[in-house]
Amino acid sequence: MTSLPMRASKLLDAHGNRMQFPIKPNPHRLSDMPRTGIDAAADSRHTDKHFTDATGQPLSNVLAQDLDTVRKRLRYEVPNNGDATGMVDTLATAIVGIGPSLQVYTGNSDLDAAVEDEFSAYADDCDFVEPNQSLAELLAQGIRDDCLAGEDFLSPTTDPDFTGAVKLRLQGIAPERVSTPWSRINDSRVRNGIEFDERGKKIRYWVAGAHPRDSQAKFADISAWRAVDVRDMIHSFIRLEAGQHRGYPWFAPALPEMAATRRWVLAVLSAAETAADVSFVLQTTLATLDEPVKIDEMDVIHWARNAGLTLPAGWEAHQFKAEQPQATHKDFIRERLRSMGRPLGMPYNVAAADSTGLNFASGRLDQQLFYVAILVKRSWLARRKLKPIFRRWLGEASLAIPALRPLAGLNLDRIARTAEWYWRSPQIHGDPLKESKAITEQLHNGSKTFIDVCSEAGLDWQVQLQKKHKVDIYKLTLAAELKAATAESGLTPDEAAAALASDPADLSNLPPDEMGASDNATNAA
Repeated sequence: MTSLPMRASKLLDAHGNRMQFPIKPNPHRLSDMPRTGIDAAADSRHTDKHFTDATGQPLSNVLAQDLDTVRKRLRYEVPNNGDATGMVDTLATAIVGIGPSLQVYTGNSDLDAAVEDEFSAYADDCDFVEPNQSLAELLAQGIRDDCLAGEDFLSPTTDPDFTGAVKLRLQGIAPERVSTPWSRINDSRVRNGIEFDERGKKIRYWVAGAHPRDSQAKFADISAWRAVDVRDMIHSFIRLEAGQHRGYPWFAPALPEMAATRRWVLAVLSAAETAADVSFVLQTTLATLDEPVKIDEMDVIHWARNAGLTLPAGWEAHQFKAEQPQATHKDFIRERLRSMGRPLGMPYNVAAADSTGLNFASGRLDQQLFYVAILVKRSWLARRKLKPIFRRWLGEASLAIPALRPLAGLNLDRIARTAEWYWRSPQIHGDPLKESKAITEQLHNGSKTFIDVCSEAGLDWQVQLQKKHKVDIYKLTLAAELKAATAESGLTPDEAAAALASDPADLSNLPPDEMGASDNATNAA
């Protein structure tokens, strides 16, 4: 029997020492153990089972044990769950969109334009395996891997067979392929496929020749690992805890919800189908008839549609009640979708693609934090992926492309570090006129610049100014031609303005005869 803890009393015994009294448990506490006052630390029948797995292990240990199982379940559940698939696709589309555009600052505007044009062409076709696979598609694929696997890997490699000047290609690697070789299982410096030095710093990744569960791969490929230097691998994941070296799937907290929701929908459908398929059952009325007519037990009666039925004496037909779906079914599904969207930062109207019951202002308000999360993820992508890729490309492009030879005398690290990435804003305003007025006011009061407006729209401000400059020159050319035509015709400027006052668009909907009459009237004038 466990002895009770003791406490010292102010009373003294015969020898002048403080007397000891046992501490009796408080019957109102959830736990019989003496605590310091944090209710969340109480142990009771209510918490014992729920917190069985609360062992306090580092997240790296937990991932080493359970990550593979979670990935397998997510990769099975999400493609079979329409809501989950839609959420992942929505997140990838909102973050990546059509891809980022590059803005560099070398101090030479012509060189800047050349770098941006050449990198844009490279980004349209940069995948090692799949031709014409763009950088935007690789980024979207990475977001999907982050949702289902918690991390993604890109390995920059050289393809000598590529016909372009820059041979740098990007090869996506399934996270499951990064694993510990069998020969290094007992090596404490290799953990989950990542090797560390004596200081705990990453030095290389171990990549299997094929996916460990690829049934079409050769065993020799699956069991063959190659070491990849940490500088030759772009490993992206969000760290949740110090010491974490593999990613935690973004969608993992929602996995129980999505699996339970799909099982619930299938169960409701099954119950409704059962009630619809079985039209009726026969039940005896023995209380009103001494000896009913006997029939075969569990016999099936084929009943034609829209037909009547006669029953033996002493029997009644009772139809099954269609009790599914229940009245709370819609609310249940709604709450589950809301819960599923939270790990991805999605409000309900984005996760479910349903804004029923919301006005426009409420719907936009619910989405504000989602857009903030998108901006954070974009900054993360630029820091973890885009800048390393751009720096590698700069090093090769400065030697391989003649127009970029002036880069050889510049600090490429600084150019890559100061480069900016502009993304098209995911937030589409419901009233373009109000949005335009707001932008005009912000430009007028100085709270935004033309560069800010273009960057939020995913546009290059220099290109936009060049387009405007081209339009202005063309307008001046037309104005000069109009002035010359006016002088040649002998009309005064006022007469020419009056002749051009009628807009052809105003006459476009007139009948042909009226249009002809209008033309004749104009010619007569």
